[in-house]
Amino acid sequence: MPVERIGQIYSTAPSRFDFGGAPTDVEPFRSQEGGHIVNATINIKAHATIIPRTDSRIFIHSDNYQNNDEVHASIQDLTVEGPLRLLRAAITHVAPSQGFHLSTNVEAPPGSGLGSSASLSVAVLSALRTLAGEVDLDPIRLAKDALYVENVLLGNVNGGQDQYATALGGFHGMDFEPNDVKIKTINVSEQTISELEARSLFCHSGDTHISGQVLENVMMSYVDGDRSTINSLRTLKELSYEIEEALTSGDIEHFGRVMSATGEEQKKCHPQMIPSSVNKIFNLATQHGAIGGKIAGAGGAGFIYFFCEKGRRDEVADHLKKNGNSVVPVQFTTDGVVVASSR
Repeated sequence: MPVERIGQIYSTAPSRFDFGGAPTDVEPFRSQEGGHIVNATINIKAHATIIPRTDSRIFIHSDNYQNNDEVHASIQDLTVEGPLRLLRAAITHVAPSQGFHLSTNVEAPPGSGLGSSASLSVAVLSALRTLAGEVDLDPIRLAKDALYVENVLLGNVNGGQDQYATALGGFHGMDFEPNDVKIKTINVSEQTISELEARSLFCHSGDTHISGQVLENVMMSYVDGDRSTINSLRTLKELSYEIEEALTSGDIEHFGRVMSATGEEQKKCHPQMIPSSVNKIFNLATQHGAIGGKIAGAGGAGFIYFFCEKGRRDEVADHLKKNGNSVVPVQFTTDGVVVASSR
């Protein structure tokens, strides 16, 4: 695809929700015992738009930060510091040969636990690689690109499930080995997806989290030999296999029971995973019809997922709203990253 023929480039990538297994994809648990994650992508997206220029100047705009506009004379002018460091790091990694305007928007709030940084990095990287003239982008390569940008260039802690999920889209079981990731598509029937959506909701706890900090503390406890953390990580991994089987077979009631067990195990894993403020929201939801649920991602705060008794989702939602929490319906998507360009 010749660069000079490209007009605007549009890219979108979904957020992911992890049903179970997190954070067993993170080192050193991953290398020592192997991780297993079950996740799915949801219709909460990150968007990136690139307008090519004929000179070397780079304009960056983000709808999600207060200091949201930057102008750089060329790519050599970029560093990976400041509020737009994720965007700068992605640009320096791809290093396109011409200038451009980059605009981004992320629908998930920061610290939501839905892997919004991964969906943003995958969306931006796919747009940048299209600008550089690449076609037929490989989602696995994009996921690895995003991991390199976040973990190596920015020094974050990511196991990888976020990046692979948002690039691929759909329901997946992921086995994390020391130097490899094996990804299996989970074939969930339309009927099961429909029932999941009708009985599921997201509740925002009212706080945000810093995933890397929570993950580091969990893994420090694991390395230090804390028996509660070790046992909980192992149990979370085993429960993730049960979730995968329940989704595959369409056993929605067993799915709900395992989600309840997963949420309880998260509480035991590390004190930071489920703070007292979040625990109160759990208690309120289960009093009014939630069978089970879990906090999204690494825990700490952000979005909480609840699976409800049949016909009681609205009751759960009403009581959470009265408690001052925002509630969002759950809609799954099979699309991963999507990029298009005008000519």
